Amino acid sequence: MGTASYMSPEQVLGQRAEAASDIFTLGCVLYETVAGVRPFAGRHDLATMDLILSAEPRSLRDSCPDIPPELEATIRRCLAKAPGERYGSARDLQTSLAAILDKPSLWDRLEAWWRR
Repeated sequence: MGTASYMSPEQVLGQRAEAASDIFTLGCVLYETVAGVRPFAGRHDLATMDLILSAEPRSLRDSCPDIPPELEATIRRCLAKAPGERYGSARDLQTSLAAILDKPSLWDRLEAWWRR
């Protein structure tokens, strides 16, 4: 058993942790990095585990309105309740994040347009 706030639903249910569990945990860390709060935070460990099984985290736009929609979708996919709905591997997640980072920001596009 790990830290309750970073447990995957399958770990909460006492099932074996596999690669999909690691993706869920990484999604928790990414969410917390962006939002400044954990995606699932109860008053105690059992309450937190109940939230992991039954609740969806608040939209990242609530705490970070400028987050690219693709990044929010990527993090939400990591936090999917069903392991099969998450990224199949860390490499798949890396590919998704790299595509987001390689995309020029609105500011970059406006600056390029202005310099034409």
